[in-house]
Amino acid sequence: MVGVLFMGSGLTGHAADTPDQDATDLTAAQASMPQGLPLSDYFTIGNFDGINSAKVQDSTNPNTLGTQAVQLTNGKDQLGTIWAGSALAFDLSRNEKASMWMYFGNKKGQAGDGMAFVLQNDPRGTKATAVKKDGTPARGESMGVWGYPDDLTSTNSGTVASQAIQNSWALEFDTFVNNQYIYDNYMNATNFDNNLKQPHIADGFPAKTGTYQRKALLSSDGKNYNYATIMTHQNSISGTDSSFLSNGAWHHLTLDWTASTNTMTYTIDDKDPATGLAQAGQSRSETIYSSDLGDKTTALWGFTGSTGGNSESNLVSFEQIPGLVDSSATGTVTDLTQNKKIADGDSVNTNDRLQLDYQLTYNSGSAPWTNVRASLKIPTGITPTKGDYYEPRWNHIKF
Repeated sequence: MVGVLFMGSGLTGHAADTPDQDATDLTAAQASMPQGLPLSDYFTIGNFDGINSAKVQDSTNPNTLGTQAVQLTNGKDQLGTIWAGSALAFDLSRNEKASMWMYFGNKKGQAGDGMAFVLQNDPRGTKATAVKKDGTPARGESMGVWGYPDDLTSTNSGTVASQAIQNSWALEFDTFVNNQYIYDNYMNATNFDNNLKQPHIADGFPAKTGTYQRKALLSSDGKNYNYATIMTHQNSISGTDSSFLSNGAWHHLTLDWTASTNTMTYTIDDKDPATGLAQAGQSRSETIYSSDLGDKTTALWGFTGSTGGNSESNLVSFEQIPGLVDSSATGTVTDLTQNKKIADGDSVNTNDRLQLDYQLTYNSGSAPWTNVRASLKIPTGITPTKGDYYEPRWNHIKF
């Protein structure tokens, strides 16, 4: 059984850890950061009333210098938000794709609350965040996006929903299991994950009443009822132990939006952080309609993250941004000795001279294609002897 140390008031009690751990963990994250994009031209730090803990961190990995990640949290009782610029709004009327690397620290069962990918059309725009009943920004199990259940006298789950980011869909990466369903300490209990045992990924609609269930709790003196809130987790992916997300490794996430079916498919761990090679990962899908996002066909998108009594290094490095650059790549192999194209499954003779052609094409986007880097995969058993590339589109490479 995991012991719980409740600290402060209401919904933020976890266990204790030290700033030295946070600094060491951040250093490790920067030193192992995979290849990603610079952030300054594309994202805005949320400007809600209060302290936003989000900041940009540079990669110190010699193989990925120039890559930047947003650090949402790196201490206790923090709240961080970051949003893509208006020119990069998520367009629900056409297919979109986003991919990124995510880091959740290395504290396993002692991690903070986690972070969430969010699509939203809240009237507050970049000021949007979950709030307490007094209107101030909420941290802890809300992750800055879910409704904050601090009105312990209300029987209405709509009260909780009204304290969330409105007109939104969220994909949460929950690194601390909020299941402190304790009758004698209900003021500090956290209940969102009452039926879950391990860190998990799940999605839902933060401002919908049906996302939350209210359950009555009798106070220890047996005289009063208060209410605990349990959150509905849709399409969950749960770990087998506490190291599922907060394990000192970068995790790759791909989001694929199919406009014709209004379907968002998300896949976690579909690339190896060390090699960048594709791997199976785990996928789930959710249907999202424009009515879920304020009856608009575009949405502001970004990340929110928070901590309570535990701290956590929450970082995101963006690999592919919706609407920024739509590119494609193709490759062919020609056996020059036999003067024929090599199809999948074909074989070649030892010492045959081969030509590998890779074509990279810029299809469209809201930004020019600059500082292009390509990681070329040479087929096993082939030894390249020379190579060249052709301008101006940088779309042909030949060995």
